[in-house]
Formats: sequence, structure tokens, C-alpha cells
Amino acid sequence: MSSAIPFHFTTTASTNLQPVRSGNTGAFKGLAVANVATAMFLKLYWFTPTSTSVSPTVGTTVPNLTIAIPANTLAFGPLQSWPDGITGEGQLWVAVTANAVDTDATNATAGAVITLFVE
Repeated sequence: MSSAIPFHFTTTASTNLQPVRSGNTGAFKGLAVANVATAMFLKLYWFTPTSTSVSPTVGTTVPNLTIAIPANTLAFGPLQSWPDGITGEGQLWVAVTANAVDTDATNATAGAVITLFVE
């Protein structure tokens, strides 16, 4: 992950939807987490804005990739990594929800520290 840039945030009691990368593409290369009390699910969207929607809608827009974050993860460390990256077309967005199903919009637990590595 030598060329990867960290994108760091702490979850709130929401779906935590936010843009990670502007522009047309972004390569997701890895994930590190800490302080996860309950299991949650990181959802990645490569989304192209339209005249009616400038961002994905959690629970409606199908994520391109969902990654389970196990409960009781207390220390930083690479949970997953993809040295060649995972790419898609559109702006890269992230959300964190309580359940894995694509249509879930249940708020995640607050306080998990998440770092994505993107390029």
C-alpha cells in the first residue's frame, strides 16, 4: 500500500455516508479498524452523480462492496488489504451500517475508528 492515502473517520450513530474520493475513480486498497464494540458493515459505492441525486442513498443504492467488521476489534491493524486495489467508475463513497443486507440503513454504533486506504 505504498501509494495509498489514509481516509480516517470515527463512526457516529448514523449511516456515516461520506465521500472518500472526488473525481471519477478511486482504488480502495485496505482497511484498518479499532474500538468496534458490535459488528458493523462497511459499504463502498462508486457513484456517478445525476441531476436527481448527488450521492448514493444508503438502503436504496446497492453498494459495490460490503465488508464485515467483526465485533470486539480493539486495536488498529490491517483487517483487509488488496495491494492492487479494487476500483470502480464514479466517485468513491463510504457508509457504515449495522447489517449486511444491501437495503439496510440501520445506524452503525458510534465510536468505531475506521481508516480506509485509497489511491
